[in-house]
Amino acid sequence: MSLTQQTPKQPVTIVDLPVELIQRIFCWIDPHRVWRLRRISSAIYACITTVAFARLNLHTMGAPNVTEFESWDATGLDYLGWTGPRIYRIVYFQDYVAHLKVISWGADEQGVDVPETTIYLDKRIPIQLSSLNNLEKLILVDCDLKGVIPSEIGALASLMQLDLRANHLEGDIPATFEGLKNLRILSLADNELSGRIPPELGNLSQLETLILLGNRELSGPLPAELSRLSNLKYLDISKTAVYGPIPPEWGYLANLNYLTLYENPNLGCIIPPEFGNLVNLIELDISGSNMVGPIPSELGRLANLVQLFLESNNLSGAVPIELAELELLEVCDLRGNPLLTCSFEFERANLD
Repeated sequence: MSLTQQTPKQPVTIVDLPVELIQRIFCWIDPHRVWRLRRISSAIYACITTVAFARLNLHTMGAPNVTEFESWDATGLDYLGWTGPRIYRIVYFQDYVAHLKVISWGADEQGVDVPETTIYLDKRIPIQLSSLNNLEKLILVDCDLKGVIPSEIGALASLMQLDLRANHLEGDIPATFEGLKNLRILSLADNELSGRIPPELGNLSQLETLILLGNRELSGPLPAELSRLSNLKYLDISKTAVYGPIPPEWGYLANLNYLTLYENPNLGCIIPPEFGNLVNLIELDISGSNMVGPIPSELGRLANLVQLFLESNNLSGAVPIELAELELLEVCDLRGNPLLTCSFEFERANLD
């Protein structure tokens, strides 16, 4: 009796499985590793490079449920959200951080370093941040961020504090920041920003603190438009390449407490007499900025002034006696101005 010959079945490979089953298998692999497997075949690529798979993958691997919190510490999930494949970024910003009011990584609000969080944020600021409509505080201090500041950040209408200090950010300060109508604190200190200070910053009517120091390539004139910042209390544009003159309109900043413009070698201008209108000023520092001309006697109207730093300039003429009449003045450093003279006893002043 002859036996009927049967064609042996071909072994089933993973690519022959239904798409849903392939995704169910691969979703148990760590997101950092599963992305590397997309090149196995075109079928695998089609299965694991979708937003739906990324969402399933993160959920299966136990990504934290943070919907009940207003803020949280950086984790490995944030590494994917900031520097991972685009599909994981989309899911991250849609599902995990869209509700957040505070993102504060790299240092806490008291300035205490939290170095373990910075390892996740070592590349560019993702433009998807602009979708976080509830965000009120974005604090990314000393996170080794690189590249430009996305202009899309200007869409964060609820933002009240933007602190990007001590990174490696470069390029221009986005003019789109004028869209941050609720912003109260803007600190971009100690980066590698260049170009001009956008005059559009003068439209931030709620701004109280503006810190741009330590951006050595920041250049151009000081914008007169900053005089419109009627709530401004702290202004620091030190250690830059900006040039003068200092806008006399800044004398209208009636609520200003601290004005620091030190180590701006290209400034090279006079001290505006209009600074005598800054009646709430506590500290004025324009040291090491090649300032010229006399010290305005109008500074004698600054009844709340405690510290005055004008050393290492090219100031000339007589020290106005009105400075000696400021009762709260504790420090008056005038050293390094060889053409400056003083004809009266001024114990609180440091003179050559």
